[in-house]
Amino acid sequence: MKILDFGIAKALVQDTTPVNSMTLGLTQFQEVMGSPMYMSPEQVRGTLIDHRSDIYSLGVTMHTLLMGRNPYDGMNITSTFDMQDAVVNRSLPPLTGSLSLFEPLIQRATQKNPAHRYPSVQLLLDDLNQLNIMALPNSWTGFGSI
Repeated sequence: MKILDFGIAKALVQDTTPVNSMTLGLTQFQEVMGSPMYMSPEQVRGTLIDHRSDIYSLGVTMHTLLMGRNPYDGMNITSTFDMQDAVVNRSLPPLTGSLSLFEPLIQRATQKNPAHRYPSVQLLLDDLNQLNIMALPNSWTGFGSI
């Protein structure tokens, strides 16, 4: 992953206490900032966020890269409200075929409850490194060097 835009990134307080937009003073009350498809459920709700919100977003990004399309395509989403409702209430569609190899990782990274997600990106990386990438078709380029 390469992070290209920090335009709406939020910093954590020095002691890594979970924060919300009000404690940081970065946005107005109930103002939503971010790309709704990649926002974590807690971010959509406006509740406390921490590093696990980024793990959720990474999981959605991985799903999108693997499938080659928006994970919410075909869910009759016609507004930002519909997208936010999907993020809060619907699971990502399962990966199929040879990509199902990644399904347990994506599902864990995108759990609605942050306590059920990977507690660190390192643990997600460890699980990625344990996958049998050789089981994938030769035409699949994957994540490159993991």
